[in-house]
This record gives sequence, C-alpha cells and structure tokens, in this order.
Amino acid sequence: MSRNGHDPAGGGAARQLPRGAKGARPCSMKYPLASLLCLALATPLGAHPHIFVDTKLEVLVDAEGRLTHLRITWAYDEFYSLLVTEDRGLDPDYDGVLTDAEIASLNGFDMQ
Repeated sequence: MSRNGHDPAGGGAARQLPRGAKGARPCSMKYPLASLLCLALATPLGAHPHIFVDTKLEVLVDAEGRLTHLRITWAYDEFYSLLVTEDRGLDPDYDGVLTDAEIASLNGFDMQ
C-alpha cells in the first residue's frame, strides 16, 4: 500500500485511512470555518472616552543645584473637567469657580 491508501500495483481495493491519521488529507475548510466562527461570535469592544491632557514638568533644585522636587501638572480638557466636576459634586452654585476646599478635594484624585 502507498501512503495515500491505494495499492500501487492496482490490484486491490483502496483502503481509507482513519481521519487524522498520518497521510490523511486534511480538511481544507477546517481553518477558514473556524476563523469565520470566531469572527461571528466576537463581541464589539466598548470604547472609552478620550481625554486630552496638557502636562507640564518642572524640575526644582536647591541652592547647590541638586534636584529636590519634580512638579508635574496635568490640565484636562474642558469636557473631562466638566464630567469630573459633576461626578464629584463640585461647584454646587454653578458659578464656574471652585472654592479652596473643592480644589483641595481634586488634588491627587487622578492618582488613585
């Protein structure tokens, strides 16, 4: 018998190899169908809102020129700032000006 299951002399009947046996012909539609199934069952990802941030980095040194501090400032875009103000219940009088206590409650909120 040859590798494909046929008698090379042509005298005998063809023998079928079990599926997956060495020399068996792979199913040509197996992987495209699996790929199509994965695509069909995939769920879309939910998008997160984009936030625009202006950052500033200041290097603070002492009188001898040694590094003492880094000051990092983040300024968020107007829309995100509005969302944070509303979510945290700040500016209850809606005058657009935060009190010192409201500003203090914002310091570091984005580092948690």
